[in-house]
Amino acid sequence: MKNNKGFGVIGIILIIVGVLVVGGGAYYLGKNSKIDDNLPQNKGDDLENNYNNSKININPEITNIKELISGGDNSLGDPFWNYQPKWSPDGEKILISSYPTGIYVNYINNNEQKFLTNDGTGAGFRYNWSPDSKAIVYLSREFKNGQQNNIIKLIEIETGEIIELTQGVGSSMPYFTPTSEVVYSYKGTLIKRKWNGVSIGKEETITKNVPANVVIPSPKGNILVVENDEGIMSLNNNGDDRKIIVKNEKNSFAWGVKFSSDGNNILFSNNVGSESHLFVYSFKTEKTVDLGNGMDYDWLPNNKIVYNIGKDDGNIMIGSEIYVINADGTSKKQITYTKDKIEVGLAVSFDGKFIVYMDENKTGSMYIGDLKY
Repeated sequence: MKNNKGFGVIGIILIIVGVLVVGGGAYYLGKNSKIDDNLPQNKGDDLENNYNNSKININPEITNIKELISGGDNSLGDPFWNYQPKWSPDGEKILISSYPTGIYVNYINNNEQKFLTNDGTGAGFRYNWSPDSKAIVYLSREFKNGQQNNIIKLIEIETGEIIELTQGVGSSMPYFTPTSEVVYSYKGTLIKRKWNGVSIGKEETITKNVPANVVIPSPKGNILVVENDEGIMSLNNNGDDRKIIVKNEKNSFAWGVKFSSDGNNILFSNNVGSESHLFVYSFKTEKTVDLGNGMDYDWLPNNKIVYNIGKDDGNIMIGSEIYVINADGTSKKQITYTKDKIEVGLAVSFDGKFIVYMDENKTGSMYIGDLKY
């Protein structure tokens, strides 16, 4: 990637995501969405958690930093190369987006890249690994005669075989459950299909009247979180016990839900004024914490969060650094201090020992390092 247009790249990405129409509504980011007024708010004092062992060390840092993938042109000639990294559960592979159409996989041990698909607008956004790290699911879009068609697909990593699960307006982005079921919404019906590593099972209805842009299962398999045009809601894996976590306002959107490894909390993004803030919601207390300004983010295994805070001049991104913070909003620590790099698009390995991120300043290269916190 050759640019001084870091903020422009992210801006373009958000605009593209903004016009993704899933579940019958526009999938866009907004500026004024807010936490449900009916939910208690705090600054972290009341958030129930078990953080006795989660105090941040005096000097958290990223060490042994190496370039994993060089920036510049890829085989697609796509300028969004090296974005949206997603670590496999086995820790051996990283999915990488040539946003918005392409998906690659990088093998950590030998640093080889394998092209998986250049399969429709949106394919490089929020793809998801199977628990055995042998397949991914994703949503792509195509247009025929001016009409949009959403297609949910599964790719076997080694063979490259693509299996179509369903298609049509109202198809949400899919996710794998911890028990290798693919869950998604189709025209408001929540559906699951069992993946056995070779073939995909028949559709089974979980519940109805749940339109979704994306359905995210808990690591424990007991909760489903749904993002849709109305906001963010949770329900159990049978479709009952529905609760509104966030209500969107006009021209606004809360999105990007990620579960903590213990399944007790979710992290998501929402705008506060002109800034993008990160929020943690606790399923135990039903309370929400505003972590402040933040962009790309990921959970660490002990309920800490790693994320970046960017700076812009109103037009382009001019800087970004990586931070670590407790899920209750305490002990915020900066862990990078770079003038020659703009760290974005980070992802952490499942064991929390390694981190990858992209430099959006000049090269567009992706780096890998040991994460100590």
